[in-house]
Amino acid sequence: MKEVSVKGKNGQITLKPKRVIIKRKGFVAFAGHGLKGDKEIPIKNITAVQFKSAGIMTNGYIQLSILGGLECRGGLFDATKDENTVFFSKAKENGFKEIKKYIDAIIDEEPISIDELNIYKLTSYSKTSSNSDFTEENNGKNELSSKSIVIASLLSLFLGGLGIGRFYLGNIGLGVGKLLTFGGFGLWAFIDFIYIVSGNAKDGKGLKVK
Repeated sequence: MKEVSVKGKNGQITLKPKRVIIKRKGFVAFAGHGLKGDKEIPIKNITAVQFKSAGIMTNGYIQLSILGGLECRGGLFDATKDENTVFFSKAKENGFKEIKKYIDAIIDEEPISIDELNIYKLTSYSKTSSNSDFTEENNGKNELSSKSIVIASLLSLFLGGLGIGRFYLGNIGLGVGKLLTFGGFGLWAFIDFIYIVSGNAKDGKGLKVK
């Protein structure tokens, strides 16, 4: 097997035998990193891996320290701006733990095979896969969130620049991104308000808000 991937809140990590590729997509990635392309990091240049588990109300993150790099060291808020950091929800944490396990093994000069990781294999993926790290966060498509779309919409309308609407929904990564950019200087806050009102938003558990 040549590679595996794990999708986080503000990016995706693809792991190859000798490289880590960080891909950025979505609102949170744009707010924190702009229109940057994929970043490929030779694993031999990674000196350390910082890992913070996700909490009930907070995302976790994995941060790669690069030889000669200047990664942010100020904790959660600074990590949102670091190009070598990817945030993840509790539902995806196990996949990122496996990424760390593989990189740590190479750093410790006790390498393991990607095939030994408990990660969905790109070459054998099927929609019926039981590995929750690589299926939709909400497999029960008809299940709805307990959060109120009315409350979320009002919070987004009046406090959108502070990310309060997203914090209410449990989308901590999005909330932090809006807070740090003042709602994308108003534009992101407006677009996000429309997105929530239209009924497309999901809560932190991946459940649709109605």
